[in-house]
Amino acid sequence: MESRRQRGVACRWFVYAYHRRNCDENGSSGDSQEVNGAKDARVGRIGAGRVRENGHGRGDYSRVAYNRGVRSQAEEQPLDGLAPEQRARIEVLFAKEWSLPRKHPLARLHGAPLGDYRLLALLGPKNNVGSRYFQLFLADGGGRLGDEPLALGLYNSGAFPAYNWIELTQYRPAQRFGGQVSDLTSQGLDGELFETLSGLVPPGGHMMVEYDSPGQRVSERMLTHGYPPVVSPLGHLMFRAGCRSYRDWYISEGGREGPRKLQCFKPLNEDIRREKEEQLRDELIGLLSRSEGPTRDEWLGLARRTAREVLAALGERHTAP
Repeated sequence: MESRRQRGVACRWFVYAYHRRNCDENGSSGDSQEVNGAKDARVGRIGAGRVRENGHGRGDYSRVAYNRGVRSQAEEQPLDGLAPEQRARIEVLFAKEWSLPRKHPLARLHGAPLGDYRLLALLGPKNNVGSRYFQLFLADGGGRLGDEPLALGLYNSGAFPAYNWIELTQYRPAQRFGGQVSDLTSQGLDGELFETLSGLVPPGGHMMVEYDSPGQRVSERMLTHGYPPVVSPLGHLMFRAGCRSYRDWYISEGGREGPRKLQCFKPLNEDIRREKEEQLRDELIGLLSRSEGPTRDEWLGLARRTAREVLAALGERHTAP
Protein backbone atom coordinates (compact mmCIF):
# COMPACT_ATOMS: atom_id res chain seq x y z
CA MET A 1 0.00 0.00 0.00
CA GLU A 2 1.44 3.36 -1.01
CA SER A 3 1.98 5.64 1.92
CA ARG A 4 1.13 9.34 1.95
CA ARG A 5 4.81 10.09 2.45
CA GLN A 6 5.42 8.49 -0.95
CA ARG A 7 2.74 10.77 -2.40
CA GLY A 8 4.38 13.84 -0.88
CA VAL A 9 2.03 14.33 2.08
CA ALA A 10 3.82 15.36 5.28
CA CYS A 11 3.30 12.86 8.05
CA ARG A 12 4.94 11.31 11.08
CA TRP A 13 4.75 7.95 12.81
CA PHE A 14 2.59 7.89 15.86
CA VAL A 15 1.61 5.02 18.14
CA TYR A 16 -1.68 5.84 19.78
CA ALA A 17 -4.16 4.26 22.13
CA TYR A 18 -7.30 3.90 20.04
CA HIS A 19 -9.61 5.49 22.53
CA ARG A 20 -7.45 8.47 23.20
CA ARG A 21 -5.04 10.34 21.06
CA ASN A 22 -3.54 13.81 20.71
CA CYS A 23 -5.67 16.89 20.14
CA ASP A 24 -3.97 20.24 20.54
CA GLU A 25 -0.66 21.54 21.86
CA ASN A 26 0.38 19.38 24.81
CA GLY A 27 1.33 15.71 24.70
CA SER A 28 -1.17 13.07 25.79
CA SER A 29 -1.63 9.34 25.74
CA GLY A 30 -4.09 6.76 26.97
CA ASP A 31 -5.40 3.24 26.80
CA SER A 32 -8.52 1.49 25.58
CA GLN A 33 -10.91 -1.24 26.60
CA GLU A 34 -13.62 -3.40 25.09
CA VAL A 35 -17.15 -2.13 25.60
CA ASN A 36 -19.97 -4.42 26.64
CA GLY A 37 -22.58 -4.18 23.91
CA ALA A 38 -20.36 -2.90 21.09
CA LYS A 39 -20.30 -5.21 18.08
CA ASP A 40 -17.13 -3.94 16.44
CA ALA A 41 -14.00 -5.41 17.99
CA ARG A 42 -11.96 -2.52 16.57
CA VAL A 43 -13.40 -0.30 19.28
CA GLY A 44 -10.95 -1.58 21.86
CA ARG A 45 -7.78 -1.96 19.86
CA ILE A 46 -4.46 -0.21 20.08
CA GLY A 47 -2.65 0.32 16.81
CA ALA A 48 0.18 2.07 15.02
CA GLY A 49 -0.92 4.90 12.80
CA ARG A 50 0.19 7.93 10.85
CA VAL A 51 -1.25 11.40 10.95
CA ARG A 52 -1.50 14.28 8.52
CA GLU A 53 -1.61 17.55 10.45
CA ASN A 54 -3.44 20.74 9.49
CA GLY A 55 -2.20 23.41 11.90
CA HIS A 56 -2.52 21.82 15.34
CA GLY A 57 -0.09 20.36 17.84
CA ARG A 58 -0.81 17.95 20.63
CA GLY A 59 -2.97 17.99 23.75
CA ASP A 60 -4.24 15.91 26.63
CA TYR A 61 -7.52 15.21 28.34
CA SER A 62 -9.23 15.07 31.69
CA ARG A 63 -11.59 12.68 33.33
CA VAL A 64 -15.37 12.95 33.27
CA ALA A 65 -17.30 12.60 36.52
CA TYR A 66 -20.73 10.98 36.35
CA ASN A 67 -23.02 9.49 38.98
CA ARG A 68 -25.37 6.67 38.14
CA GLY A 69 -28.80 6.49 39.68
CA VAL A 70 -32.49 5.74 39.26
CA ARG A 71 -33.95 6.77 35.91
CA SER A 72 -36.12 9.87 36.11
CA GLN A 73 -39.53 10.37 34.54
CA ALA A 74 -38.08 12.89 32.09
CA GLU A 75 -35.49 10.36 30.95
CA GLU A 76 -38.13 7.66 30.54
CA GLN A 77 -40.35 9.79 28.30
CA PRO A 78 -38.30 9.27 25.10
CA LEU A 79 -38.51 5.52 25.76
CA ASP A 80 -42.27 5.50 26.35
CA GLY A 81 -43.03 5.75 22.63
CA LEU A 82 -41.01 2.65 21.77
CA ALA A 83 -42.74 -0.55 20.75
CA PRO A 84 -42.41 -3.25 23.46
CA GLU A 85 -39.87 -5.30 21.51
CA GLN A 86 -37.79 -2.16 20.90
CA ARG A 87 -37.93 -1.17 24.56
CA ALA A 88 -36.71 -4.68 25.38
CA ARG A 89 -33.55 -4.01 23.34
CA ILE A 90 -32.77 -1.01 25.53
CA GLU A 91 -33.49 -2.95 28.72
CA VAL A 92 -30.91 -5.54 27.65
CA LEU A 93 -28.32 -2.76 27.48
CA PHE A 94 -29.38 -1.49 30.92
CA ALA A 95 -28.49 -4.96 32.22
CA LYS A 96 -25.03 -4.57 30.65
CA GLU A 97 -24.21 -1.40 32.63
CA TRP A 98 -25.44 1.09 30.04
CA SER A 99 -27.68 3.79 31.47
CA LEU A 100 -29.69 6.88 30.61
CA PRO A 101 -27.67 10.11 30.73
CA ARG A 102 -29.43 11.83 33.69
CA LYS A 103 -27.57 15.11 34.34
CA HIS A 104 -24.62 14.25 32.14
CA PRO A 105 -24.04 16.74 29.27
CA LEU A 106 -25.06 14.02 26.80
CA ALA A 107 -28.58 14.29 28.20
CA ARG A 108 -28.99 17.09 25.65
CA LEU A 109 -29.00 14.39 22.97
CA HIS A 110 -31.55 12.13 24.67
CA GLY A 111 -34.94 12.67 23.04
CA ALA A 112 -33.62 15.41 20.73
CA PRO A 113 -35.61 15.64 17.46
CA LEU A 114 -33.89 14.92 14.16
CA GLY A 115 -36.34 15.53 11.34
CA ASP A 116 -39.16 13.02 11.78
CA TYR A 117 -36.97 10.97 14.13
CA ARG A 118 -35.61 11.40 17.62
CA LEU A 119 -32.35 10.46 19.25
CA LEU A 120 -31.96 8.13 22.22
CA ALA A 121 -28.70 8.34 24.18
CA LEU A 122 -27.17 5.76 26.51
CA LEU A 123 -24.04 6.11 28.63
CA GLY A 124 -21.59 3.27 29.05
CA PRO A 125 -18.47 2.76 31.17
CA LYS A 126 -15.42 4.98 31.23
CA ASN A 127 -12.31 3.95 29.38
CA ASN A 128 -8.92 3.82 31.09
CA VAL A 129 -8.35 7.57 30.83
CA GLY A 130 -11.80 8.54 32.09
CA SER A 131 -13.64 9.27 28.84
CA ARG A 132 -17.25 8.13 28.75
CA TYR A 133 -18.59 5.71 26.14
CA PHE A 134 -22.01 6.44 24.71
CA GLN A 135 -24.42 5.04 22.14
CA LEU A 136 -26.94 6.91 20.01
CA PHE A 137 -30.03 5.25 18.59
CA LEU A 138 -32.46 6.64 16.04
CA ALA A 139 -36.17 6.09 16.74
CA ASP A 140 -38.88 6.67 14.12
CA GLY A 141 -42.45 7.86 14.60
CA GLY A 142 -43.70 4.28 14.74
CA GLY A 143 -41.71 3.46 17.86
CA ARG A 144 -39.05 1.48 16.03
CA LEU A 145 -35.32 1.71 16.64
CA GLY A 146 -32.79 1.40 13.86
CA ASP A 147 -31.55 -2.18 13.58
CA GLU A 148 -28.09 -0.99 14.70
CA PRO A 149 -27.00 2.00 16.80
CA LEU A 150 -26.63 5.23 14.86
CA ALA A 151 -23.31 5.84 16.61
CA LEU A 152 -20.95 4.51 19.25
CA GLY A 153 -18.67 7.14 20.67
CA LEU A 154 -16.66 8.71 23.45
CA TYR A 155 -17.17 11.99 25.29
CA ASN A 156 -14.72 13.90 27.45
CA SER A 157 -14.85 17.20 29.30
CA GLY A 158 -12.39 19.11 31.42
CA ALA A 159 -11.22 22.44 32.75
CA PHE A 160 -9.18 23.42 29.69
CA PRO A 161 -10.64 23.83 26.18
CA ALA A 162 -8.58 21.05 24.61
CA TYR A 163 -9.91 18.61 27.22
CA ASN A 164 -13.39 18.84 25.70
CA TRP A 165 -14.16 16.58 22.78
CA ILE A 166 -16.58 14.12 21.27
CA GLU A 167 -15.70 11.17 19.04
CA LEU A 168 -17.76 8.78 16.93
CA THR A 169 -15.87 5.50 16.71
CA GLN A 170 -18.74 3.98 14.73
CA TYR A 171 -21.17 6.04 12.65
CA ARG A 172 -23.98 4.62 10.49
CA PRO A 173 -25.94 7.39 8.75
CA ALA A 174 -27.91 4.81 6.73
CA GLN A 175 -30.31 3.29 9.26
CA ARG A 176 -32.45 0.23 8.58
CA PHE A 177 -35.88 -0.02 10.20
CA GLY A 178 -36.99 -3.56 9.45
CA GLY A 179 -36.96 -3.70 5.66
CA GLN A 180 -36.79 0.06 5.14
CA VAL A 181 -33.62 2.13 4.89
CA SER A 182 -33.47 5.73 6.06
CA ASP A 183 -30.34 7.63 5.04
CA LEU A 184 -29.60 10.75 7.09
CA THR A 185 -27.27 12.01 4.38
CA SER A 186 -29.81 11.88 1.55
CA GLN A 187 -32.41 13.51 3.82
CA GLY A 188 -30.05 16.32 4.80
CA LEU A 189 -30.26 15.35 8.48
CA ASP A 190 -26.57 14.57 8.95
CA GLY A 191 -25.76 18.27 9.11
CA GLU A 192 -28.35 18.78 11.84
CA LEU A 193 -26.89 15.84 13.77
CA PHE A 194 -23.35 17.21 13.57
CA GLU A 195 -24.49 20.66 14.66
CA THR A 196 -26.19 19.05 17.67
CA LEU A 197 -23.01 17.13 18.54
CA SER A 198 -20.91 20.26 18.07
CA GLY A 199 -23.07 22.01 20.64
CA LEU A 200 -21.48 19.73 23.26
CA VAL A 201 -17.97 20.95 22.36
CA PRO A 202 -16.87 24.46 23.41
CA PRO A 203 -14.46 26.68 21.45
CA GLY A 204 -11.01 25.10 21.56
CA GLY A 205 -12.41 21.58 21.69
CA HIS A 206 -12.56 19.04 18.90
CA MET A 207 -14.65 16.38 17.21
CA MET A 208 -13.44 13.15 15.65
CA VAL A 209 -15.32 10.72 13.37
CA GLU A 210 -14.25 7.44 11.80
CA TYR A 211 -14.26 7.18 8.01
CA ASP A 212 -13.60 3.46 7.51
CA SER A 213 -17.25 2.35 7.53
CA PRO A 214 -19.24 1.86 4.28
CA GLY A 215 -21.23 5.04 4.90
CA GLN A 216 -18.02 7.09 4.73
CA ARG A 217 -16.77 5.63 1.45
CA VAL A 218 -16.65 8.92 -0.48
CA SER A 219 -14.81 10.71 2.33
CA GLU A 220 -12.36 7.82 2.60
CA ARG A 221 -11.58 7.98 -1.12
CA MET A 222 -11.16 11.75 -1.18
CA LEU A 223 -8.94 11.82 1.90
CA THR A 224 -6.85 8.96 0.55
CA HIS A 225 -6.38 10.87 -2.71
CA GLY A 226 -5.07 13.86 -0.78
CA TYR A 227 -7.94 16.32 -1.16
CA PRO A 228 -8.27 18.99 1.54
CA PRO A 229 -10.33 17.47 4.38
CA VAL A 230 -12.90 20.26 4.23
CA VAL A 231 -14.07 19.25 0.73
CA SER A 232 -14.80 15.65 1.75
CA PRO A 233 -18.43 15.02 2.79
CA LEU A 234 -17.34 14.35 6.37
CA GLY A 235 -15.05 17.37 6.52
CA HIS A 236 -17.76 19.61 5.08
CA LEU A 237 -20.19 18.48 7.79
CA MET A 238 -17.55 19.39 10.36
CA PHE A 239 -17.05 22.80 8.78
CA ARG A 240 -20.79 23.49 8.90
CA ALA A 241 -20.72 22.46 12.57
CA GLY A 242 -18.15 25.16 13.39
CA CYS A 243 -14.75 23.49 12.86
CA ARG A 244 -12.02 25.37 10.99
CA SER A 245 -8.97 23.08 10.99
CA TYR A 246 -8.39 19.36 10.59
CA ARG A 247 -6.14 16.41 11.26
CA ASP A 248 -6.40 13.21 9.26
CA TRP A 249 -5.62 10.11 11.36
CA TYR A 250 -4.99 7.40 8.79
CA ILE A 251 -3.57 3.98 9.43
CA SER A 252 -0.58 2.40 7.75
CA GLU A 253 -0.33 -1.26 6.87
CA GLY A 254 -0.03 -3.95 9.52
CA GLY A 255 -0.82 -4.14 13.21
CA ARG A 256 -4.09 -4.29 15.16
CA GLU A 257 -5.17 -0.83 14.06
CA GLY A 258 -8.61 0.69 14.55
CA PRO A 259 -10.52 2.64 11.91
CA ARG A 260 -9.18 5.77 10.26
CA LYS A 261 -10.53 9.03 11.65
CA LEU A 262 -10.91 12.67 10.71
CA GLN A 263 -10.42 15.12 13.56
CA CYS A 264 -11.59 18.74 13.43
CA PHE A 265 -11.00 21.65 15.78
CA LYS A 266 -13.27 24.49 16.83
CA PRO A 267 -11.30 27.75 17.02
CA LEU A 268 -10.63 28.97 20.53
CA ASN A 269 -11.16 32.65 19.73
CA GLU A 270 -11.74 35.10 16.89
CA ASP A 271 -8.05 35.55 16.12
CA ILE A 272 -7.59 31.81 15.65
CA ARG A 273 -10.81 31.59 13.65
CA ARG A 274 -9.62 34.27 11.21
CA GLU A 275 -6.21 32.60 10.92
CA LYS A 276 -7.68 29.17 10.18
CA GLU A 277 -10.25 30.55 7.75
CA GLU A 278 -7.49 32.34 5.83
CA GLN A 279 -5.59 29.06 5.61
CA LEU A 280 -8.73 27.35 4.30
CA ARG A 281 -9.20 30.07 1.67
CA ASP A 282 -5.64 29.66 0.42
CA GLU A 283 -5.96 25.88 0.30
CA LEU A 284 -9.28 25.93 -1.56
CA ILE A 285 -8.27 28.64 -4.04
CA GLY A 286 -5.21 26.52 -4.78
CA LEU A 287 -7.45 23.52 -5.41
CA LEU A 288 -9.75 25.46 -7.75
CA SER A 289 -6.81 26.97 -9.62
CA ARG A 290 -5.18 23.61 -10.20
CA SER A 291 -5.28 22.30 -13.76
CA GLU A 292 -6.59 18.81 -14.39
CA GLY A 293 -4.19 15.98 -15.07
CA PRO A 294 -4.39 13.74 -18.15
CA THR A 295 -6.82 11.45 -16.31
CA ARG A 296 -9.76 13.15 -14.62
CA ASP A 297 -10.15 12.17 -10.97
CA GLU A 298 -13.71 10.98 -10.31
CA TRP A 299 -13.82 13.04 -7.10
CA LEU A 300 -12.57 16.30 -8.58
CA GLY A 301 -16.02 17.62 -9.52
CA LEU A 302 -17.37 17.09 -5.99
CA ALA A 303 -14.22 18.59 -4.49
CA ARG A 304 -14.55 21.75 -6.58
CA ARG A 305 -18.27 22.16 -5.88
CA THR A 306 -17.69 21.81 -2.15
CA ALA A 307 -14.71 24.16 -2.28
CA ARG A 308 -16.92 26.86 -3.83
CA GLU A 309 -19.57 26.31 -1.14
CA VAL A 310 -16.99 26.67 1.63
CA LEU A 311 -15.47 29.77 0.04
CA ALA A 312 -18.93 31.30 -0.28
CA ALA A 313 -19.55 30.60 3.41
CA LEU A 314 -16.26 32.36 4.14
CA GLY A 315 -17.31 35.37 2.07
CA GLU A 316 -15.00 34.55 -0.83
CA ARG A 317 -15.93 34.20 -4.51
CA HIS A 318 -13.85 32.26 -6.98
CA THR A 319 -14.53 31.91 -10.70
CA ALA A 320 -11.94 29.30 -11.63
CA PRO A 321 -13.39 26.29 -13.54
